Amino acid sequence: MGVGSAPLDDNGKPVLALYNDTTGQVIPLHVGSIVTGADGKSYATLDVDVSVSVETSANQRVNAHAGDFVAGSVADLATLLTLAGASGDANTVNSLMGRLTKVRDLLASFGLDSTDRQKTSIYGKGSGTAGDTSLLLDSSGRPQVVQILGSSGLSDTNPEPNISNIQQMILNGKSYSCSTGLVTAAVNQAASFFIPNTNSKNVIIWSVRVMYSNASQISDFRSLTADDATIAAGTSDAGNAINLRGGGGASSSSFAMHHVSGLAAPAAGAATLPLDEVLNPVNSNAELLSPGMFLYIPPATAGGIAIYTGTTAAGKWAFTVRWTEF
Repeated sequence: MGVGSAPLDDNGKPVLALYNDTTGQVIPLHVGSIVTGADGKSYATLDVDVSVSVETSANQRVNAHAGDFVAGSVADLATLLTLAGASGDANTVNSLMGRLTKVRDLLASFGLDSTDRQKTSIYGKGSGTAGDTSLLLDSSGRPQVVQILGSSGLSDTNPEPNISNIQQMILNGKSYSCSTGLVTAAVNQAASFFIPNTNSKNVIIWSVRVMYSNASQISDFRSLTADDATIAAGTSDAGNAINLRGGGGASSSSFAMHHVSGLAAPAAGAATLPLDEVLNPVNSNAELLSPGMFLYIPPATAGGIAIYTGTTAAGKWAFTVRWTEF
């Protein structure tokens, strides 16, 4: 359109109009109300009739341009729309709704904590164990580690063997002492403490004491995998065992303890190996286990100790063993 010859009003002033080049028609513009602008000048508003038509939804289109869509995305959408699926595919990837359902379920499975952070579980594969085992975390997110002793986790009833826990097991009635008592010495005193392989307990020997009152003598300290038959044929001392907690029950480890006189240490072999050589001071006790040392005999394992002291036919001699079983 362009501006053509405008008509005049009653005062001979031109009327604002638009000229249609195609039809030659002059179209006057209708002036509405007069308003005063912010600059104090008067302005006329124009009344304009506008006609808008909307296509039906079936005819609506979006004009796309090159680069508006990632390559292949329109084709992928078209493929999804064809996945109507069968009646049994409502929750499978064989239908569009099934795929959307799978996505919904996956998102729903991401649990959030109280701070809207994703909660996760960590799993480890155990050797010879079917499936996964969850790794426990403490309140700070650090993995919790369980230490095993005797096929069970460490606990107040299955603690790591140290002096504090041995004292606790004495309080729990799981520690014992057995002694030969005072023996009038003969030449070469010997004694043994032995646990058979029928035992179902964990046994920790934490004190082995020997006493000889006549002269300083050497004691040959042995580790056994089979009891010394000559010592075992001597005097049994198992009846002298006591629970170190007053009123505690009897030992259930099936231990045997014997002593005999006139027996020198046998030659070392597979069943009797040298553990230590101890010089017993005159008129004193000797602790055969070094500070912090203990001997551990697992369940279903035969094991024990023997002591061979080169005594003379004078003085007094004694042998005492203290242990814990659980």
